Amino acid sequence: MQSEYAWVLGHRVRRWQTDDSYGLVEVTSPPKVPGPPPHHHEGVREFFLILDGTLDVMADGAWKTLGPGSFLALPPGTSHTFVNNGAGDGVDHRLAAEGL
Repeated sequence: MQSEYAWVLGHRVRRWQTDDSYGLVEVTSPPKVPGPPPHHHEGVREFFLILDGTLDVMADGAWKTLGPGSFLALPPGTSHTFVNNGAGDGVDHRLAAEGL
């Protein structure tokens, strides 16, 4: 799969070209850089797989700290955001898809 990189709100995002049935990105989050404001995706599940460092994820108002190997699945419509409160970069893969 081919991929492309972009900086989004201070995070390095690598987006892979897929068959459009799902989206897949790798996000590198520097320490203390907040994610977007809380938001949700109607009809889309989002999955987080933490590869390195830590990531604090807020889902429907509850915060959870995730470390390497942690997996989080968000149902469609779940309000969420994230921040890396660790000392080093946090790296995760995110997959988003309708109908899963």
